[in-house]
Formats: sequence, structure tokens, C-alpha cells
Amino acid sequence: MAIGIDVGGTNTDAAIIGKEIVTVKIPNEEGIGSILKKLSEYVDLKKEKVVVSTSIPLNLILSRFDEYKTLTLLIPGPGLNYSKMGKVIQGFVNHRGDVVEEIDEGEIKNAIKEKADNVAIASKFSVRNAELEYRVYEIVKEYFDEKTISLSHNVGMINFPQRVNTTVVNAKLSKTIYELTDLIKSYAGDFFYYKGDGGIIPYQIALKNPSELYNSSPAAVAVGAYFLTGKRTL
Repeated sequence: MAIGIDVGGTNTDAAIIGKEIVTVKIPNEEGIGSILKKLSEYVDLKKEKVVVSTSIPLNLILSRFDEYKTLTLLIPGPGLNYSKMGKVIQGFVNHRGDVVEEIDEGEIKNAIKEKADNVAIASKFSVRNAELEYRVYEIVKEYFDEKTISLSHNVGMINFPQRVNTTVVNAKLSKTIYELTDLIKSYAGDFFYYKGDGGIIPYQIALKNPSELYNSSPAAVAVGAYFLTGKRTL
């Protein structure tokens, strides 16, 4: 048996797929907790495979992106000037993954005096060694909620400017996805999120890289339409 839940922009829909298909729909005003309670009347969510798609990240990015001020701390080392992308701080990991310049704790504490809602931390070669990102994180979390801090090495191996931008997006999404995850876990235990490319990931991965959920709900709609109609195109 599998349970699919889609937190859309207007309604939250769910389907229990077993010998028969049972569907539930509620308006979002009632909250996802309401649909989880309804589903719990049919099945034990903690014992079944639960997959959740959501348009919350997409809606937040499109309509409320600028409401959340992000402090971007960059550790690019020598080379190009990235100061237009954020606050450049001391420290450097080289292309081999060696730490060749340490961070300055005082510089970081001074930088985080800036008023912000969340923090993005990006070291140029952190995909080879994330040590400096973690060191900066340990300082920053004394002043910011851990759920509002994102690290760039979780994004993966794309070029540095793209990774910085994606980490900023993650920082803006992070707290919202943590809160959604905590609510779902209170009913379902371990579960999966539906990605924007049509795949699924454990919720732990989405917490580190919530941008994976961009286009989650639209992708679920497209795959669902194909399942029901067998048509790949309109």
C-alpha cells in the first residue's frame, strides 16, 4: 500500500493506493494536519509508504522571495571578486580540498550583526571539503535558528555562483520545509518527498537541500495525468 499527498496552492489532496483507491480532498485553510488525521482513520501512516508533493516552495519563491532577508557569507578564497553576491569572509579550501586559510571568528561575528531572517554559507570548494562551512555554521547557529541556515555543499557539484544562488534559495525555504516536515512526521514517521524531476527522496535530504522540491507539485500532477490517461503530451 502507498499513500500520496499533494499540498497544492488551493487544496490538499491525498490518495491511498491499495486494492482500491481512496481519495481525500480538503481546502488548505484546514491545514495538512487535517488530511493526515483523515488518512489515519483508514491506515496507520507510520507503517505505510508515504510520499508528499508540495507547491509550497514554488509559491514561496514566486510570491514571497523578497520578504525573507538572507545574509550570504561567502568563502571563495583568492581569485574572482564575489562581493556582489554576498559578504566575503576570510578562509580558503583549495581545489584539492585542503584548508589553506582559516576563518576569522571575529569577522564572522561582526558580519552576522546584520539584520537577516536566514543565512546562506558557501565555500568555493566545499563539495571537496565542507570543513570551513561547518565551522562558520557553528558560530552562526549561536545567533540564528539552525532551521534558517543553509550550507552550499548540500546542493552538490554545480559551479560556485550557481551553488551560491541555490543556497540562498535553500536558506529562504529551509524553515518552512522544516515546519512542514515536523508536522508530517508527527503522523507518518519516515516519509518521502516528491522532487521536481519526478523522483522521490527521503525527507532528510530535502531538509538539507529544499530547492529539490521546486516544481514538486507540478511534477506530481504531470505524472498523475500520464498515469490516468496514458498520454505523454496534450
